[in-house]
Amino acid sequence: MDRIILIGGSPTAGKSYTAKKLAEWLKLSWISTDAIRSQMRKLVREEDYPALFELAGATPDMSVEFLTSRTAEEVVKQQTGESEDVWKGVNALIETDDIDSFIIEGIAILPHLVSDLIKTNKKIKAVFLVDEDEERVRKTIFTRGL
Repeated sequence: MDRIILIGGSPTAGKSYTAKKLAEWLKLSWISTDAIRSQMRKLVREEDYPALFELAGATPDMSVEFLTSRTAEEVVKQQTGESEDVWKGVNALIETDDIDSFIIEGIAILPHLVSDLIKTNKKIKAVFLVDEDEERVRKTIFTRGL
């Protein structure tokens, strides 16, 4: 049975763990949107995907400066823009004829990006995970960076 499973959610919610366990159980390949983002930065032009490159190469110190010098709305806007750029790579992978079944996980899997796709492609299923421990999420973001 052909299937594409998309796993999105907040940092520390268990997306990678869930993808790994599902992949083992269903015998599917899985890829992170972090890997897609990394490959896209090597393959596409910065002028075509500005949000994708805005924080490329940011060190943890640069990430902390970014997070502390901007409003929450500005951070969300930047991250959503980057996710929308990464989504173009996710979509390209979904549309390829080379692979019929796989899992994609990461913070770039956003509900507003997935909703139209699952209406038109019945083999796609999506799940979103949330970590409600704000302090753990905050610590992870400030430790790992963006």
